[in-house]
Amino acid sequence: MSKIIMNGSAADSGISIFTCVRDASIYGGGISGVALPVHAGLYRYNARSRLLSEKSASTPVPGQVHMGGAGSGFGAIKEELPSVVHVHGMWTPFEIRACNYARRLKVPLVVSPHGMLEPWAFAHKRAKKWLAWHLYQRRCLESADLLLVNSLREYQTLRSLGLKPPIAVIENGVDDSQLNGSVVRSDSRRCVLFLSRLSPVKGIMDLLRAWQKIPAHDYELRIYGHADPGYADEVGAAIRNMGLSGSVALKGPVFGVEKWQAFKNSDIFVLPSYSENFGIVVAESLLAGVPVITTQSTPWQCLEKEGLGWIVENNVEQLAGALSHAMSLTDEHRKQMGAAASVYAREHFLWPKVIEKYCHTYAWLTGRQTQRPAWIYEG
Repeated sequence: MSKIIMNGSAADSGISIFTCVRDASIYGGGISGVALPVHAGLYRYNARSRLLSEKSASTPVPGQVHMGGAGSGFGAIKEELPSVVHVHGMWTPFEIRACNYARRLKVPLVVSPHGMLEPWAFAHKRAKKWLAWHLYQRRCLESADLLLVNSLREYQTLRSLGLKPPIAVIENGVDDSQLNGSVVRSDSRRCVLFLSRLSPVKGIMDLLRAWQKIPAHDYELRIYGHADPGYADEVGAAIRNMGLSGSVALKGPVFGVEKWQAFKNSDIFVLPSYSENFGIVVAESLLAGVPVITTQSTPWQCLEKEGLGWIVENNVEQLAGALSHAMSLTDEHRKQMGAAASVYAREHFLWPKVIEKYCHTYAWLTGRQTQRPAWIYEG
């Protein structure tokens, strides 16, 4: 029997979790960035846990099972009966088949929408999603034994849609294993960093317009990320047309040590999104010791309260003002903010602490723990 370490004491657990994520590769975005470390943590506790995916992880993952195109392999799984099936994501046939798989086995089902029901996300391809919502997606969510979200903002969104199952609110975690002493600043030029998916929802055009308004300075804006189809060309054209080529560098996606190096080479991080259910890059920036500018459309109001950054509306003038202010601070002031940010992130967002919450949640769901965790809200 495996052991789960909870609050310093070992708790017996026979819980095996089948984590289902359509795209487990490095291009799976924020969803794979959550599902993979959650699975890794659960697998260490119980080697019968499995990662079921349509697109496999970019590096070998213990316990991974390839499900074939659109999850067609769910009907042929030969594994032992899981304790819980946890489906990450929505809308595609893969997730629907994963939910049906749990229902067929009569085991508890957990679904994490990962922000896909936030107003901005729901409005994208709205007609198609509205049809799917009424045909099958709402029924799938309502039949879940638990919904799991990453912020109170997302919790409120789900309740506003009339969804009644219990909802767990568990923040995402950050893996600091590659953020070690060898990752130090290697570029002396002052830098404002954007590192996220290149998509209209991320507010990149607002960022470029704001950058255009800032008085003369010696900063470079570096934009890193994997782009939506055709969007990198659109952003590149905007940079040229605005005359920003001398101070804005459009780069590709970075992962692992290269990603942490990008953070370490930065003075300020900016994420002017129109919608985020969590925004893991904000937590990563804090951990790396970089103050953050983001928007009211993200669940990061703690930044100003804790003195770790700035919050603005989705407004070009406000964004330009926040950037100007942050860039005008002394290096020592920003370093003090960064040091506090790193401490805050280590207290709240490292994966071992987050995985512990998942374990308590699954234990409660399967009846192995009688007391409902404080982060689970009944319908």
